[in-house]
Amino acid sequence: MSQCPEQQLDLEFIERMAEVVDAASHKDVNDTLDLIVDVAASFISDSLAATVVVVDGHVSSGLRLAACRGLSHEYRRAMESDPDQFRASAAARAIRAQKTTMVADLQHDPVYRQWWPLARQEGYQSLLASPMTVGGYAIASLNIYRKVTGELSKRDVLLLEMFARVAAGALQTSLLLVERDNQVTALGHLVRALQDQAHEHSNRLQAIRGLIAIGESDEALEFITEISSAAISLRSEIGVKVAHPTLAGLLVALSGIASQQGIRLGVDADSNAKDIPAHVSDSQLVTVVGNLVENAMAAVAEQTDHRRFVEVLIAERPDHFRIEVRDGGDGFAMSIDEAVEWGATSKSHHLGAGLALVNRIVTSAMGVLDVDHHVGGTTLTVRIPTVPQHP
Repeated sequence: MSQCPEQQLDLEFIERMAEVVDAASHKDVNDTLDLIVDVAASFISDSLAATVVVVDGHVSSGLRLAACRGLSHEYRRAMESDPDQFRASAAARAIRAQKTTMVADLQHDPVYRQWWPLARQEGYQSLLASPMTVGGYAIASLNIYRKVTGELSKRDVLLLEMFARVAAGALQTSLLLVERDNQVTALGHLVRALQDQAHEHSNRLQAIRGLIAIGESDEALEFITEISSAAISLRSEIGVKVAHPTLAGLLVALSGIASQQGIRLGVDADSNAKDIPAHVSDSQLVTVVGNLVENAMAAVAEQTDHRRFVEVLIAERPDHFRIEVRDGGDGFAMSIDEAVEWGATSKSHHLGAGLALVNRIVTSAMGVLDVDHHVGGTTLTVRIPTVPQHP
């Protein structure tokens, strides 16, 4: 029995929805978003563009353009650079109302007057914005820009609303998997640091046992006092500068590892981290700091003594959270963009596979990662904006 064209289209759409769901479990978040807009745009024959606008509390508009297909550079720039205009968009209305918003005539609807010039320039005649909801909350909006005026058929609207719900679940799954990976990576840093510390403690206990065995109890007591005082002094010094317990603990552990390798790891006197940005988790910052410091230690491992140093600054600034890792290494063998893109693993070239992960975390937090090569070393700087106050 043959299928009518409409039934065939429905089957193809269902297959594409299944593709989006599958992508959420094994693809990058950005790849999943790109697939969502691709499927949405391909379903409507008269579409010109498709976008996903996500709820993002750490950008000034409260919304962020996360993915697009077919959207012009100028239109996209207008959405990203004008928070007030963004808040008045159909996507924002759909998210606030948690209800599909249809704009049958985008070039003449008085509600969207501020969008008329761009819509006419780009040829966008109508628009549909469908909220992407999870657990009763809208986390994003799926938007279709069309080249004809008028409303979509009820059938098409219902299918797109269904797809928006499926896409929302896929996006949420992808985001949760990313956070899980961040937590696993962060835990790995802490476990390795603790293992190295345990090994060092074992060596010290062996030394103490040996001194006692040969009757040098005074020397054993002196050694115990020395290492205890050093540990207390280190914890106190770091704790005063970096009051955030997780980051302070990580730095204490990394300092112990560096010491075992004959590397001087210091905390900059200007460090003053008590709180972290609300939109960044402890595990994400542990991953960032851990990877940058480990790469820096690898970069100086073969240097002469005066260049075997790593210095870390973690500080709260008025408008951003700052992380700087300086070292005495030879710098990158490739550009920072290439290093981030490829996630190179050549430790001798001051690169680690974690650099790409660091960049993904920083980018997702709307921050920036910079590198500065200077006389006698390299500085990697992360700047993550603090959460703005919304009007």
